[in-house]
Amino acid sequence: KKILYDALDLHKYASYAKNASRFIVSYKGGVDTINSNITSTQSSIDTLASLLDGKKLLRLDKVEVFKRIKNILILKRKELEDKRDSDFLLVEKRSTLNSNLEKYNETLELKNMGETNLKTYKSLIENNDNMKNELSVELEKYSNELDILKTKYNEFENEHHVILGKHNEIKNLISLADKAVCPVIKTQCKIIEGANYDDLIEEENELSERLGKKKTILEQLINEIDSLEWKLKQKEIGLKEIDISNAEYNSKYSIKEEDLNKSNSFIENLTEKYGVEVESTILKQLEEINNKLKQTKYIQSVFNRLDSKINYLSSLINELEEVDKIKGKIEISKSKLERLKKESKDINSKIEYYKFWESGFGVNGIPNMKSETFLFDLQDETNKNLNIISNELYINIDSQTILKSEETREKTSYIVKSRDKDISSYWSYSGGQRQRVILADMLAFNSLLGKFNFIILDEILELSMDSEGKDSIINLLRAKAENMDTILVISNDETIKSKFDNAIGIDYKDGVSSLY
Repeated sequence: KKILYDALDLHKYASYAKNASRFIVSYKGGVDTINSNITSTQSSIDTLASLLDGKKLLRLDKVEVFKRIKNILILKRKELEDKRDSDFLLVEKRSTLNSNLEKYNETLELKNMGETNLKTYKSLIENNDNMKNELSVELEKYSNELDILKTKYNEFENEHHVILGKHNEIKNLISLADKAVCPVIKTQCKIIEGANYDDLIEEENELSERLGKKKTILEQLINEIDSLEWKLKQKEIGLKEIDISNAEYNSKYSIKEEDLNKSNSFIENLTEKYGVEVESTILKQLEEINNKLKQTKYIQSVFNRLDSKINYLSSLINELEEVDKIKGKIEISKSKLERLKKESKDINSKIEYYKFWESGFGVNGIPNMKSETFLFDLQDETNKNLNIISNELYINIDSQTILKSEETREKTSYIVKSRDKDISSYWSYSGGQRQRVILADMLAFNSLLGKFNFIILDEILELSMDSEGKDSIINLLRAKAENMDTILVISNDETIKSKFDNAIGIDYKDGVSSLY
C-alpha cells in the first residue's frame, strides 16, 4: 500500500480529506448556532402569536375610522368644556364656602372647649397655690417645733453629761473607800478608812436613778425629732410635687390660650368677610350656588358620556395599535426565520458537499479507486509479460482480504498461480519461475508509471533458466526496449553475449577490474 501511495502520489488525498473534515466541523458549529436561533425565533413567534386576539385582528383596518370618530368627540367635548369651566368656578366657590362653614363651626366648638379648659387649668393652678401656702405654713410650724426640740435635747444632753461625770466620781470614791486608799496620793489612809461608806452608796444610787430618767427623756426627744424631720421631708416633697404640677398646668394653659387666640382670630376674619351672622350668610350663598348648578347638570351628564366614549376609543385604539405592533414583530420574526432556514439549508448543502469529498478523498474513495485501478492494470500488464516469458504462470492481485469473521479488510494480496500445478505459496516455485515473475512485475510497474528511462537487471538469466527461458526473457526485453532508452543486463553467462546489441566485458583479477 505504501508503495502504491508513493508511486501514485495518493498521500495528497488524505490532506484533501482533512481539509474537508475541518470545513465540516466549522460549518457544523455555524449550523448549531443558526438552529438555536431558529428555535429561539420560532418560540418568539409562538409567544407573540399567543398574544393576538382574533377579534382585534379583524378590526385592525378600522383604526383610522376610530381615530376620526375620537377627534370629532374631542371637539364636541371641548365646546362643552368651555361652558363647564364657569360652573367649575361655582363648584370651587361652593367647596370654599362649605370648608369655611365647617371650620367656623369647628372653631366655635374649639373656642368653647378652650375657654372651659383655661378655666379648669386656672382653677387647678389656684388650688395648687392654696395647697402650697398651707404646706408652707405647716413646714414653718414643724421647723420651729424641731428647733425647740433640738434646743431642749441639747440641754438635757448637757445635764446628762454632768450627772454622768458625778456618777463616775462617786463610783471611784466607793472603790477607794472600800480599799482605804487616798484618792489623791493613792496610799492607805486611816481617815478614809473611817469614812461613811453607806452615804456614798446612797448618793450613787440617786445619781443612777437620775441618769436613767435623763436617758429616757433623751430617747423620747430623739424619736420626736425623727418624727418631725420625716414630716418636714414629706411637706418638702409635697411642695416640689405642687411646683411640678403647676409647671405642667401653666404650660398647658399657655398652649390652650394660644389655640384660643387663633380660634378667636379665625372667627374675627370670617366675621369681617361674611358679617356678624357668619353661618346664615354662608348658607344663603350656598343655596344660590346650588340653584345655579342644577341648571348645568345636563351639560355635565353629556360631558361625562363624551369623556367615557373618548376613553373607550383611546383604549381600543391603543390595544389595536399594540396588536399591529405585535403583528409587525411577528412578520419581522418570520422573515428572520426564513432567512435563518435558508442559511441553515445552504450550510447543510455545503456540509453535504464536503462530506462527499471527505468520503471521496478518504481511504475508501479516490485513493482506493486509483489503487484498485492500478492494481488491476498491474495484474493485467504483469500477466501479459508472463505470457511472453512463461505460458505456465500468472498472478492475481486483490486489494481486500476476507477474514474468518467474514469481514473485509484493506489488505493487498499478491498471489502467483500456475496453470499446470496447484501451488499457492510463492516460495514453492523454482528460482527461475520466481525471477520471471519479478521481471514481469518490474517491467509492468515501469510501463504503468512511465517514470524510468532505464533498467538495470542483475543476473536475471542465471537462476536455473534453460536456454529457451533465457531466449523468452531476451525477447521480452527487446520488446520493452522500444519504449525505454536503456536496458542494462548484468550476467556471467557468456552464451547470451551475442544476443545483445552491445556487450561490455569486465575482467576481475587480483582485486582489479578491467573492461574489454
